[in-house]
Amino acid sequence: EAGATVTLYEGTTTLGSALATGGNWSTTVSLAAGSHPITAKATDVAGNMSAGSSALSVTIVTAPPSTPSTPDLVASSDTGASSIDDITSDTTPTFSGTADAGNTVTLYDGASAVGSATATGGSWTITTSALTGGVHSISAKATDAGGTPSGSSGAISVTIDTVDPS
Repeated sequence: EAGATVTLYEGTTTLGSALATGGNWSTTVSLAAGSHPITAKATDVAGNMSAGSSALSVTIVTAPPSTPSTPDLVASSDTGASSIDDITSDTTPTFSGTADAGNTVTLYDGASAVGSATATGGSWTITTSALTGGVHSISAKATDAGGTPSGSSGAISVTIDTVDPS
């Protein structure tokens, strides 16, 4: 309600307050890393206080997620002389690796993103967008739910060879 003072709480601790103008309010609070259940109560100009709102769970992340493992060309995509030589005629190869569960992993060919997936149970599998013939440096980065990126993984050198032997 316009003119009401809205107070934010974590448990019984007051975090901050703001005056509602036109029915809207905003305030900035400082929170440490971790999970915080935040509730609000409004007090109108007559001093009547509302019941507390439902808790909004806010998680503050101050450290980046773990760097994902170096991508590995899956054996079914490796069509070279062996299933471990990282040579393939597949222009949309599939890679796998590990990362923190729930993080979004993005594969890069140099600086260009070529696919992404969510790590499930600590593992991810990504089929790339079409790659041209030649040598490609494939690496991965993870992004947590808060949008914080990890460092870049090591890179794997993969050769896409689509030229028929003559």
